[in-house]
Amino acid sequence: MRSLATWKLQKGTTIGLVEQLIGSNTISGAFCTQISLNSFNLLGLAIILIWSLSPLGSQASLRVISVESEHLSKTINLTAMDPFTEYYGSAAGLSAYYTPSRALFSTAMMSAGQLKRRSQDIWGNVKIPFINQTDSNETDAWIVFSDPNNITYSSLVGIPVSSIPKYGHTTFTMSTSYLSVDCPVFEVLHQPPRFTNYTVTDAPRPNGTTDCSWAADSSYMLSIAVSQPCGLALNSSTRDARMLVFETFDTNGLAHVECQLQTTYVDLNVSCSGASCTTTSARPSQDPLAKSRNWTVFDLDGGWVDTGGFVKTFTHMFPTLGMSGQMNPMVQYLGNPDNAITDDNVHSIYDIGRATFETRLTQLINTQLLVTISPSDVAGNFTLSEEKYIGYNTTSFIATNTTAHDVIRCNYAWLAVLVITSFACSSVAVAGSIFRLSTLVPDVLGTLSLAFLSNKCQDVAAGGSTLDGCTRATTLRDIRIRLGDIDPHADVGLIALAPLEDTVVAPVRRDRLYR
Repeated sequence: MRSLATWKLQKGTTIGLVEQLIGSNTISGAFCTQISLNSFNLLGLAIILIWSLSPLGSQASLRVISVESEHLSKTINLTAMDPFTEYYGSAAGLSAYYTPSRALFSTAMMSAGQLKRRSQDIWGNVKIPFINQTDSNETDAWIVFSDPNNITYSSLVGIPVSSIPKYGHTTFTMSTSYLSVDCPVFEVLHQPPRFTNYTVTDAPRPNGTTDCSWAADSSYMLSIAVSQPCGLALNSSTRDARMLVFETFDTNGLAHVECQLQTTYVDLNVSCSGASCTTTSARPSQDPLAKSRNWTVFDLDGGWVDTGGFVKTFTHMFPTLGMSGQMNPMVQYLGNPDNAITDDNVHSIYDIGRATFETRLTQLINTQLLVTISPSDVAGNFTLSEEKYIGYNTTSFIATNTTAHDVIRCNYAWLAVLVITSFACSSVAVAGSIFRLSTLVPDVLGTLSLAFLSNKCQDVAAGGSTLDGCTRATTLRDIRIRLGDIDPHADVGLIALAPLEDTVVAPVRRDRLYR
């Protein structure tokens, strides 16, 4: 702007134009000068527009690029341990599982108070919610868990699920199952402290027509018996529910509970943020492959219930309690689940109520079932590598994994503004450079040195010395002046301001000396 103005001043311009150029060194000065001089013309508009391009371009450069989050979804295959697997427990050939199973069971019981409301166990496995369900009220309605603290789970440990991504948000629907008990006989027998002997020939016969004998065992403070088939070829449609008889001593006598042992099939909606998973809803399973609830893991080929199987493992999970005098944690859990290991108080099973007893006994049974399927896999080593032999059932399902990625986006409107302003400012800069290089007179506009420049404009002064600069410039704005050689006939010329009408003033030349 200054070089262009000097070039125009050399050719001749008005004092008002000079004042406009001098007062427009800043964007605020550009606006104020037009108002002070009361001069609104194309030059003033051009000056304001050019100055406006700079902040507009700066804002455009800030807005042309933005970083946004974009969510990408993909489907993945997940695999989970299937609890509906024939039960071996600590049977012959698998006795090595007994010690690690007890270690996992004890760990789960000791962490029960801290993790009872969490949807994952201490090893990160997904726990199955407990659903009160009977054959007469099955429904396909989802039970939505709006408050995770109000969920009761069917076990102290969960189902291992492999290949859950460590990053992003993963959702899936999983069909699974757990053992449950329904205990219509819930009583206290006021008789001598002695467990019922289910191994004698005259022991009470199991209910129904499919079971004829018992698998029974007892330990300190605890006795359990489970009915066994008569030897007939059973299938899921003809089987009556197995009986499970639980007995223990409490403050009122001998607690005697007779239960039906069944399988509950459920569908779970699970939401995971990384490896942290929450069960958001559940319902009774709609899987047409789900068999009768009376068909349990003990009815599958090879399922062990008697010696070395379920009853032996359950009653001897803590085998040395009688020698130490400590209460049996399997019994203590029923009365005080938050502190079953170290609690030595005698609790009344009858006083906790039938519903609570059924829930807690279900949790104990399923905890034992899961930790004995494969202790190492439950403890966080669940993989499906080809080198590893898996002696249990698994289930596969589809999951959706959503991850957030930062994406750089271009705002084309602001890009256009940036290009236009950059081009305009660059063009003005190039033009100013060209005019500056072609201008021979000194560049004095916009500086205090202009007031001390030699001049021949005394005759055009008007209004006296009391006028300020803007008022004087407004009065003289139509007077045309130029910057030239006011002593063209001397050997050394003199560059000064002079009226345009002064014929003595000559243009500045490259081949002449000036003082």
